[in-house]
Amino acid sequence: MSDEVKTGITIQSVILVESNFKRKDIIDFQKKQSQTVDIRPSHNIAPGEKEIYCMLEIKYSTSYEGETEILVEALIKMGGIFQNHGVPQDFDLTKFGAINAPAIIFPFIREHLSSLSVNAGLSPVLLPPVNFVALASQNSGKAENPTK
Repeated sequence: MSDEVKTGITIQSVILVESNFKRKDIIDFQKKQSQTVDIRPSHNIAPGEKEIYCMLEIKYSTSYEGETEILVEALIKMGGIFQNHGVPQDFDLTKFGAINAPAIIFPFIREHLSSLSVNAGLSPVLLPPVNFVALASQNSGKAENPTK
């Protein structure tokens, strides 16, 4: 079996670009907490459409429910490089960069944040699943066309 890819898109690398994590010294785990997750994907298609670069940024915070004091906060940015090996003409590279690429990078961020939280003496932070189709639609300001 050959490792050579004839057509399609392959992932070249996923790299950690930035990672910041802070927690309060003392946290009352008996008090109810609420989480905030902000997800910001961005992408760029190289001239000639041979490479697609995607950056995914996650801002996470936890506070006591109804309060503003931040107990735990994290900022994680990961980037992915995807290689285009000759996809068909009707393949939408922009859609791939806005939906598929961040969806591929997301589990890496999810694992990183979970590990950081455990190393900080907390229960693992488990980010909820993300609908990247809806997120891309929201970010573009227009609804997805289900006929395409």
